[in-house]
Amino acid sequence: MKNLLSILVVGLFSLSVHAFELPYKQLKKSYETDYEKTLDRAELWMKILPNNPAPYYYASLVHFEQAQTGTTARKRYLGLVKSLRYARELEKRKDQSFLERVAWDTLTPHLKEFSASVREDLDAEELYKLSAIIEKKARRFDWMKDSKSMDVAENDSHEEETVPASMMKNGQYFGMPSGMEIISSYNLQSEREVLEYINKERLKQGMSILEWDEDLAKAARYHAFDMGSQNYFDHDSHDRTRSNKLTKVGGTFERIRKFYSASFVNSENIAAGNQGAHDTYMQWYHSKGHYENMFNKSSRKIGIGVVYVPGSSYGYYWVMNTAH
Repeated sequence: MKNLLSILVVGLFSLSVHAFELPYKQLKKSYETDYEKTLDRAELWMKILPNNPAPYYYASLVHFEQAQTGTTARKRYLGLVKSLRYARELEKRKDQSFLERVAWDTLTPHLKEFSASVREDLDAEELYKLSAIIEKKARRFDWMKDSKSMDVAENDSHEEETVPASMMKNGQYFGMPSGMEIISSYNLQSEREVLEYINKERLKQGMSILEWDEDLAKAARYHAFDMGSQNYFDHDSHDRTRSNKLTKVGGTFERIRKFYSASFVNSENIAAGNQGAHDTYMQWYHSKGHYENMFNKSSRKIGIGVVYVPGSSYGYYWVMNTAH
């Protein structure tokens, strides 16, 4: 009887975990392959599992993207209000592991910036009531508190004191970039060739082509150079100390946002060792995670960088950044 009870408990636990994971897996697939139906599916999951965070995350994300494509201030307002409403519901679930899983903190700065931009547009058209609604909804979030106090807190951190931002020394950058750094490409034509390969395949799969964005390319070239000059291979930014110890100084999306803030950055691919565009493309093509980044249906913008660093471990370093 005791063994039977144990089996039942384990079985119920497994079913519970599966039920919790199912909305996320289905909505993630829908978002990437059948974008237009994602909202309907998210709303259905809200009714079935009202405490699951995944439906609220995808509903907020889709409405945010629709708001950004709005052709008038009022349309941007309507999309943003819905996005903020679902974002609030997501944060009410207080599921920190889920928020980390979807990198929620990389989206919230864009929601904050876009909220301010929409309010400016509404004020310019004397739609003050709508502007006030945006302000009221936005103030419910911790990330919408006074930016000045947030900046002070960041500047008081030990990391900021010990690692100055974008300090050049002996041909290497130390700390996080400012976004003003300009790294020369090893081959501009090769960068565009990779984009041609990607867009050709996207068209075959019925996707829209990606549009080149030079700011994303600048971010890509910077990271390619940083990896080569600091001798590491990682998505996060690192510096080497005098003792040759590798120290992380910042995250992937934090770094990219220094160069690009027009929309939500959603992926980065890195590669090393290949000089040619086709070899690099094929390296990413045959890697599941890199493949998914190149052929993410929701992506709209792309920037690619290739840098050659003499004396480095791999010589040639490639980076691809995409954004919605």
